Amino acid sequence: MPRERYGRVRLMGRGVTPTSYFGSQASSHGTTFDRVAELENEMAEMRRVAQEKEEERQRELDEIKRGFDTRCEAMEARFMETLMQRTSLSRMLGEQDEY
Repeated sequence: MPRERYGRVRLMGRGVTPTSYFGSQASSHGTTFDRVAELENEMAEMRRVAQEKEEERQRELDEIKRGFDTRCEAMEARFMETLMQRTSLSRMLGEQDEY
């Protein structure tokens, strides 16, 4: 095999240079940096969307908790009312037994 010659790509034929075969380093760095910036923007957008979804889930959870608390308070009020009615009924029955 002949000696290495600067500016040629071995076994690719005459006139093929590293730039024509591999592309310009400057352009590949530029596209790499552009791609990195694009991916960083995509990641930021994904984080923003994830944050919005998390906030929405938290709002829904808070709403469910409020509904549960409201139902719990209503049940407690009904229970107390029933307890008071039974207590007063017991007293009334106890007073009738005394006569």
